Amino acid sequence: MAAIRDEFEFIDRLLREGVKADDLAVLLQGFSEGLVERGIPLLTTGISMPTIDPTSFFRASNWWREGRRPPPRPLSDRQSMRAYKESPIYDVIKRDAGNGRWKLDDPVLGERFPLFKELRQRGATEYAVSLVAFSERRTALRGTALSMVTDREGGFTADELMAVQRLLPALSLAAYRIGLLGVATDTLGAYLGPITAGRVLQA
Repeated sequence: MAAIRDEFEFIDRLLREGVKADDLAVLLQGFSEGLVERGIPLLTTGISMPTIDPTSFFRASNWWREGRRPPPRPLSDRQSMRAYKESPIYDVIKRDAGNGRWKLDDPVLGERFPLFKELRQRGATEYAVSLVAFSERRTALRGTALSMVTDREGGFTADELMAVQRLLPALSLAAYRIGLLGVATDTLGAYLGPITAGRVLQA
């Protein structure tokens, strides 16, 4: 009963933060730190969703455990698209698999997914990703992708991944609200300009 109550409290906290937060980074930080507090040894997490902004293919944010964040590396639009198509998230979407997990001690995976080679150099042992679809794909916001990486020997346990799966709908609902706000801002900005659009949304 205590575990169930703790899970409900976590979901309630996620939804409350999701109502207030307008930034994916804030939402992801609260989610990731909550998992760490519950004993899941995360190295880094990431959340992303499509956007209708023609200058940006998707909206994304990453969280790293304190002291482990790598230096920023600017990417051109062409590099960003190439990195996306070489990513495990793209692989899961292309296979319509819904989720996936990879142990990073296989050197072949580093050749298939360049991201895995970089993560392995930072001590990562396993990468897991889960997708949650929105609105039966009736909007450009088709869903969120959550990635999680651990540096614990042996990787994640099945119970840990199942616990995260139960929390994902709440996280995705909060992310959906932030995404819709972004769509409204982008759409109004295209017609009114970003400054006027911001004023209209605040009116």
